[in-house]
Amino acid sequence: MARNINEKMDGDIYSKKLIFIYGKSPVLGKNLNGKCEVIDKTEGDSKFTSHAEYFRNYIRENLSEDKNMSSIAERKEISTMLFLMQRMGHIAFAESTSKNHSKFGIIFMPKKVTDEQKEALKDLQQRLNEEKYKVNVVHDLCLDEYGCISGKTKIGTPEILDKFIEKEKDVDER
Repeated sequence: MARNINEKMDGDIYSKKLIFIYGKSPVLGKNLNGKCEVIDKTEGDSKFTSHAEYFRNYIRENLSEDKNMSSIAERKEISTMLFLMQRMGHIAFAESTSKNHSKFGIIFMPKKVTDEQKEALKDLQQRLNEEKYKVNVVHDLCLDEYGCISGKTKIGTPEILDKFIEKEKDVDER
């Protein structure tokens, strides 16, 4: 597992389905803080294969021994799965470009970003800039009284990630 996204990624971001930057929560009993995992789109895959299916398959093939990750694989919707990942302190990026539109991705940001994650996030930000992506960063997430995911969102160029990379800011400043 690479710390640097550029070491982990072959090809462009568009050819990826999901990218994770692990936080302090152990995965398979290991500290992977700041390390990256990339889930590629499979060759010949229909663009309609869901992010959730990719993530479930990845967990089954690579992380089935991890109780927390296995519980995430039981969820049906990718938004719930990525919400749970960020709740564990991990950063999750979902490549979400739709046909004939500009490149776009959604980033689920945990409440606290470690220094190691910030370094990897800088690498991802650079790649997103180089490939001219727009991003939607969802952060400060929680479940409301109805069990729906609620939080804040920022949409724009990858420069909006600067607020999360800089020294820890007051939540309201982001």
